[in-house]
Amino acid sequence: MEEKVKEKVSTFFEKYKKHIYQHGEILIHSDSNPSGILYITKGYVKQISLSRKGEEQLLTMYKPFTFFPLMWAINTIPNK
Repeated sequence: MEEKVKEKVSTFFEKYKKHIYQHGEILIHSDSNPSGILYITKGYVKQISLSRKGEEQLLTMYKPFTFFPLMWAINTIPNK
């Protein structure tokens, strides 16, 4: 993300309450709507799916200065 855009996005999200999550904590369950848009300032978030055998499959890795779930944010399309 371009530095100027990063600053604008960070400034926008600064007016909201900051949450700190623990490693391994589930942020959004697949069967629920998110409570809002999440913006990452530190650390990484992975989006996973479980196979029929219960094995974890990595779908997406979010890094600092990104926000998600993008499809839900733009069009309220659930991410199943």
